Amino acid sequence: ANRQDNKSQKQKVYGFTVLCIFALGFWTLYNMEPSLISVFIKTNVDRHLFGLSLSADAFFGFEGTFIVIVGLFLTKLWLYLGKRNKDPSLAIKFGLALLFIGAGFIYLRYVIDLHGMTSKLPAIFILFAYFLFATGELFIGPLGISMVGKLSPEGFEGLFMGIWQLDIGIAAVLSGALAKLSVPPMGASFM
Repeated sequence: ANRQDNKSQKQKVYGFTVLCIFALGFWTLYNMEPSLISVFIKTNVDRHLFGLSLSADAFFGFEGTFIVIVGLFLTKLWLYLGKRNKDPSLAIKFGLALLFIGAGFIYLRYVIDLHGMTSKLPAIFILFAYFLFATGELFIGPLGISMVGKLSPEGFEGLFMGIWQLDIGIAAVLSGALAKLSVPPMGASFM
């Protein structure tokens, strides 16, 4: 940032750095879904849904469905707001991404506390959590790539895209470390 000639470019690079920090937090939580939540579903959720018995890993597929459905809605919303010059800033969208992913995990905690750990949690409760996770991902995933183009200095787009991808990779490593701390020892279950 300090090597940039004008104040506007300096602010963009600083903004990129701040958004990468937010993204690190988001992607760390997001990457816990296919591992930690699948383990939870396997041991603590009644996996019968719509008359079918699903594997724990199959629940992750619902997120893709929610991505498509919510993505259509958000596309129309961004176009509508853009035409009226009321499109929220990238920082607000990134904040909403963190809010949605955090709400998904808080919701799961609340449902577990409310339902108790003496019986298996109904599968329908897990679907709403995946809805929240998918919505959060849509606020940061596509916009993050767009952000790289808007905030990177001319000629450094490739480097900044590499930094963005590295941020996602570091988040995956962090989520793996957190998942290891959260999983009970071999032979034990969450219940």
